[in-house]
Amino acid sequence: MFDVNELKNKVLDGYKVTKEDAMNLIDVPLDDLANAANEIRKSFCGNNFDACMLINVKSGRCSENCKFCAQSNHYNADIEIYPLLSYEELKEKSLAIYNSGFKRISYVASGRKVTEKDFETMSKLIEELKEENKDIKICVSLGLLTKDQIVALNEAGVDRIHNNLESSRNYFKEICTTHSYDEKLDTIEMIHDENVMICSGG
Repeated sequence: MFDVNELKNKVLDGYKVTKEDAMNLIDVPLDDLANAANEIRKSFCGNNFDACMLINVKSGRCSENCKFCAQSNHYNADIEIYPLLSYEELKEKSLAIYNSGFKRISYVASGRKVTEKDFETMSKLIEELKEENKDIKICVSLGLLTKDQIVALNEAGVDRIHNNLESSRNYFKEICTTHSYDEKLDTIEMIHDENVMICSGG
């Protein structure tokens, strides 16, 4: 019989959970699983968490047809539509967030990819904020990126790049046909190759 508390104690001592261990967790009563997970969390993280404040830097008019997204031009969602915010507005919003106590900011832009001009604005902003505020953490979600853009973001000081795989490869065409699973995977692999942290749920 699988003992979740035995596994919990091993994890607390540095053990890495195997696939077989993880599969056994399926049959553990939810309360027992939650209690064990909470003890592990408390041991490694305490009662602290890392909060991130998001800025929607560019909204709407996306050429892609992701079925779940209100930013798409393919649907009639009632959203605010605007181009990339000005450098001054981005910096002002960023500093207001930072000075309110948030140390992690995420910049999210609608669209398949950002224009070169918008990319340069974001890179300049990131570099300046990182130079002026040593403890600020910056994440971006700027769509599909080139290797050169990823290198530039890394050099500017970005801490994490977001690019979701929203489904399995087999199901991806059911939710989006304007870009492919492989295009997203290529971007994620390039981010990984540049040793930048990746945010990729799904």
